[in-house]
Amino acid sequence: ECFNVGCCQWGAGECWSAVGHNICSFNNDYEDNYSNGALDDDGSDKDGSENENDENENENSNILWSDPSSTSNWNICEKVTTVFGITVCVTQKAWQERIKINHIVNVFYQLLDNDGDGFPDDEVIHSEMVENGYLLFVPATEQDFEDAMGDNGDGVPDGVGAAQMTGTWEAIPNSCDTPTNRGASATNRSSWPKFVNTLNMDCINRRDATTEEILHLITAAAANVYPELWGANFQSRAGEAVLAANGNCGWGYTSDWINPSTSECSGMYAYDDPTCDEGCLVIEGIYWAIVSFLGGLYTRNRARSIRSEWLMATPDGDMEVYPLRVGNAVSLQLGSPELYDMVSDNTSVGHMWLPAIMPNGKYEGFQVDGASASVNTNEVKSSVDEEPTIGLSDSESPVDDIASTSGLSGSESPSDVASTSGMTDSESPVDGTSA
Repeated sequence: ECFNVGCCQWGAGECWSAVGHNICSFNNDYEDNYSNGALDDDGSDKDGSENENDENENENSNILWSDPSSTSNWNICEKVTTVFGITVCVTQKAWQERIKINHIVNVFYQLLDNDGDGFPDDEVIHSEMVENGYLLFVPATEQDFEDAMGDNGDGVPDGVGAAQMTGTWEAIPNSCDTPTNRGASATNRSSWPKFVNTLNMDCINRRDATTEEILHLITAAAANVYPELWGANFQSRAGEAVLAANGNCGWGYTSDWINPSTSECSGMYAYDDPTCDEGCLVIEGIYWAIVSFLGGLYTRNRARSIRSEWLMATPDGDMEVYPLRVGNAVSLQLGSPELYDMVSDNTSVGHMWLPAIMPNGKYEGFQVDGASASVNTNEVKSSVDEEPTIGLSDSESPVDDIASTSGLSGSESPSDVASTSGMTDSESPVDGTSA
């Protein structure tokens, strides 16, 4: 019913304007009654094609997909949606993989609202991302990404201030990376050691990159908002801890990388990518620490697969350390007490954006009563209502307002937080957030 008001979207417990100047007056919780904005009543796509993922669509009826804006170069998006006002753009090829794109959107919700109360956990981070045009771009393949961006990166949509790519080819729902998918508890850490052997489990024994890529985007916001804590440099508190974790193993970009799983150096984190500079290494290291603390690396298979880069896959000091028989391998708690303390705190100022539970792609906040708001939605709303919507059509757009300058990135790790134009197909997300 909020959507029927016109140019409005339900989010964070209120009916928000999607066009920039007026607050939608409808303010009751009709989240449970949402239908997918990309579907007709008969369950078919608006172009008349049958929906091949009916069951998944029913489960994700709260994800409201819309046509992109007809202006500028937003035509790289087949459909768009928003997560608390932050735009998600999927290509035509990615749109065919409905289960995976809905999984990606659910993970985005879970990382912004990890306690599932229906509201972003960190209002300041949320405002930074909405006001400065952060974008999650979802192609189907690396070639799809390159085709969308063009040779010179001129496919970047207008109004994008910071962006990250996460592809459907690297999205793995029901990955064994998530403790609950492998049978462990999300919060009872003592249950995790019983489920480190993921062979013959019902979960999929492949890495789901979705959490990493989305965390890169959120961490870029944290680096902007809380630079002394999370700044993408070796002078921030996180940066100092990341640098210390390297020991004398070196980096790819300084041409002195040594595999930390050998006996030739004494570090626990060393990335061999020659394109990943100081800022990239810090954001990447923050990701590793967060997911390690959440139990997302604590399986025999995952710890072994990442041993040439990260050797603190074991979260807590009282747990058996994996990978086995690697001298530098150690728990995060004992190997980097500073990183452990930083990522385990999700209540202090500057830390509330940090998740406490590894996402499983099943966001529960859609069903929360809007009266339980834990975020000052009036303050957030007043800031976004002053900006024009980007990326969505005037007629269908359920999207909150975001605006800034351009920039989008590649797949694995982020670059420095700096204003940029264009997109690259390297492994780092463009952070290009303008003031």
